[in-house]
Amino acid sequence: GDYNTAYDWLMKQDSMVIEGVVLKDYETGERCKILHPKNNEMESSMFTKHKKAPNYNESKFLHTYITSNRIEKIYNKIKNDEGVTGMRAMGDLLRKMFEDLIIECLPEYILKNKPKNFDILYLRKHIPQLVKPIFMMLVQK
Repeated sequence: GDYNTAYDWLMKQDSMVIEGVVLKDYETGERCKILHPKNNEMESSMFTKHKKAPNYNESKFLHTYITSNRIEKIYNKIKNDEGVTGMRAMGDLLRKMFEDLIIECLPEYILKNKPKNFDILYLRKHIPQLVKPIFMMLVQK
């Protein structure tokens, strides 16, 4: 089927059971991931930092891709795979978040936004500042 068929099917599924759908073009090998809106891993809120501010692209990237859905997904994987729960999972969570952002999100961001330069060390330094408060609320649930 096509995109619309897959999307329609996805909207009828329980978002807690079915996270999304992956479509593959067998001629080109290209893939497309459609996430259920309740599982969106990108922030839709407005990012307000001025374009000429230092580390604008890095901040925009972090605010776009560090979401409660992404944190919860990574935490649940740690909990299920390694049996580590609560605040003891923080170290693994930060490491896996960094890996996930670099591997899954950064290529898409760079292709779409075409920044002149991008500071990976800035990400490493600022991920904890954004992840910890969200994670603390998640653990308290």
